Formats: sequence, C-alpha cells, structure tokens
Amino acid sequence: MPCTQCGGKITPTSRSCPVCGAPVTTGTQVPAVVHRTADIHRLAPADLVVGGATVVLFIALFLPWYSVNLGIAGFGFTVNLDGLWQGWMYLTLLLCLGTIGYLVARIAATRIRLPFAHWQLLTTVTGLTALLTLLGVFVTPAGTSYSWGGFVGLIAAVTALAGSIVRKNEPEVLAAAPVLRPLRLADVSPADTQAPAAPVAGTVATGAAAHCISCGTANPEENPFCRSCGEEISATGTRQ
Repeated sequence: MPCTQCGGKITPTSRSCPVCGAPVTTGTQVPAVVHRTADIHRLAPADLVVGGATVVLFIALFLPWYSVNLGIAGFGFTVNLDGLWQGWMYLTLLLCLGTIGYLVARIAATRIRLPFAHWQLLTTVTGLTALLTLLGVFVTPAGTSYSWGGFVGLIAAVTALAGSIVRKNEPEVLAAAPVLRPLRLADVSPADTQAPAAPVAGTVATGAAAHCISCGTANPEENPFCRSCGEEISATGTRQ
C-alpha cells in the first residue's frame, strides 16, 4: 500500500515508511482523508491580476461615480453619488464577490472540478462585469455628470478582463489530488506478506539487505529509513 506522506510502497508488516520514515497507522485501509492547506501558489500570475483588479473594482463601486449640482435658497453645493446609485449595478457587485470567492476557493482547494476551462469562466464573468461597468460609467442618471470613481472602476474592470484572457496561455498550476482507496487483498503481492528477518545483534550488512542497528530489522539496501522503527540507516546498515 502507498505511504500517505510520500507515496512510497509500504508492506503490510511495516510499522514505518522505508522511504520517508513516517509511522504507519495500523489497519487494513488507507486513510481516506487528505489534509490540504491553503496555498496562494495555486493561482497563476494572471489569476492574481484578475483578483487584484476585481478587489479594486469592488471598492470603486462605493466611490463617487456621478455628481449633481444643487441649489437651495441661493446656496449651491455638489452631491456625489456612488456606483450603486443605479440599481442594476448591484449585479456588478455580486459578480465581483463571486469572482473573489472563486479565486479564494482555488487557493484553499487542491482541485475544483468545472464543466469548462478555468480561463473560460474568468473571461465570461469579467467580460460581463466590464460591460456593466462601461454602461454604469457612460449611462448617467438624469441631471448628473461624470465623477472620478467611475473611471477608476472602469480601468479595474478592463484590467480584470485582460488578465482573464491572458490566463488562457498560462499552464494549469493545480496538481490533481491523490486518489486513495481501501487496501484489497489483490493489491498485496506474496513478497509483501513475508515476515521480516529475525533481529541481528549489531550492525550487519548481508547481500542486498542492511540491518538496522536500532531494532535489527533487515531492510532493502536502497531504503534510507528502517521499515520497522523508522530510524535513518545508511547503505551499510549503520544508523546515522
């Protein structure tokens, strides 16, 4: 059966991996749970561009997009309106949240299965976001004029779309998750069921086997760790 740490071959009688020295859990099944940790390196550079630009667009939605000059009793003043003043721009807000959440999920998960390519999903979402942002900038509410926040959002939306298109040419950076299954009798060869050689006092190397100086177990010459106790051994059987 394979080691859950390094994938090395472990015989049913071994108590530690002969390749990495990790202890072996007793039982007839390989643990089905693989512990995964978040890793930002699962995102390609273009993914980071898309994520950063989308965050900027999300913030820009709350900045002044429109301004209107009002006058009351001879006093004039300017009122600024954010990008969400037009109700349909809330769809842009939801698309931003969805894009950010999806990229965060890719950082946390080893593999996200999709019915289409990753870059296609990003291009579709960021393309729709850029279109809505463009409409939000140039289709102003009646009686208002442009303000700087809308142009910041438009630049961010176009940058996110460009990053999505570039992502097509970058290689996939996620490694497939290991598939673990219960150990079956057919997986065990007759050689795997042989009991280890009797302990030998001291450090002795005979033929292709090196005896561990700690427990005396015979190990194949190529194993850096004892398959019984996990101690590090050399090619001659000497424990380092």
